[in-house]
This record gives sequence, C-alpha cells and structure tokens, in this order.
Amino acid sequence: MNPRVLSLYAEPAANSDDEQVIVNKEVAYYIIPKDARSESVTQLVCSADVARLEMAELDGRGRYHQQRSRIPAPANYTKQSISKRLPSDTALDWFSPAFFNKLPAAFRARYRDAYIALPLASRLNEDSGMDWKTMEYKEFMAKYGDEVKEQYKLPTDEEVEAMEAADEYDGDEEEYDEDDMFED
Repeated sequence: MNPRVLSLYAEPAANSDDEQVIVNKEVAYYIIPKDARSESVTQLVCSADVARLEMAELDGRGRYHQQRSRIPAPANYTKQSISKRLPSDTALDWFSPAFFNKLPAAFRARYRDAYIALPLASRLNEDSGMDWKTMEYKEFMAKYGDEVKEQYKLPTDEEVEAMEAADEYDGDEEEYDEDDMFED
C-alpha cells in the first residue's frame, strides 16, 4: 500500500474505535464514528475490513482467519468514541474538514505542509480502477489532492508569522518594548 495511505493507520488509537456487540447471535463490532476523522478514511478502514474478511473466507489461514465482522453503529447508538486522541503525524485528510477547520490556528499550522492521502469520499471507489492507489504524488495531487486540500482552512504565512511573534513576547514582559509594536 502507498506510504501516504499507510500513515492513516499509523496510530491505532486514532483509528480503532469499535465496540463488541451480539448481532443475530454472533459476535460483531460496531464501528463507532469519530467526529475528527474524515469520511474518506472511515470508508478506507471499513473497506480494508471487508477485504480482510473476504480473504479469510478464501484461504482461511494466517492472519486472515475469520474473526469477526465490523458493522456501522446504528444512528441511535450513543456510545462515545473510545479515544479522543488525534494523530500527530498523518496526512491532512485524516481529519474531517468541518472538525479541522474549527481547531485553533496554532494546531492547524502544524499541517500546512502535510500531504493528502486519499481522494474525496465521493471519488474513493470510483469505477476508474482506484488509480489513486499507485499514482505518483504529483499526479495524484493534480487529479485528486488539490480538490481535497481546498476544503481545509490552513493558516497563511502572515498568520503563522503573527503567531510566532506573539509566542516571542509571551513571558518576556521585562524585555517588551512597546515602541517595537508601533514603529513608523
């Protein structure tokens, strides 16, 4: 699998949220939604589970043996996400744009240079053969990534500079020179 996609799985606490339940007299796991995680990543993780179970049915050996099925939690399921932890080193599109865009600018600034791993959820499983999985990054960005990145409000250079300047003055009240702020 492409390294940019693998990074989406790198921190299990940021992805593994399931709850064991009994469905039709069989053990299953509800997939508990994570508000912070994008729909594309949720779809990818679920499709990997489906592929794993299909493989288990075909060969029944090794790490692919039939274990359990994962199913989306019903809409009225009230259990909260097990882990609220956010991944520290992942693609920008791990995050739901709505969630990410509400985060403080200082947090969002960490992801200004982060890469994009997946197409939009609506294009993830297109009939085009899922070419995004093997594309060079530049080609991927031109075909899918730029469209994804447009959804995220990333701080501008000016905003980052302002944050850094504010950080320099934090705690340095003795050295603070008011004239520096209002130079002609």
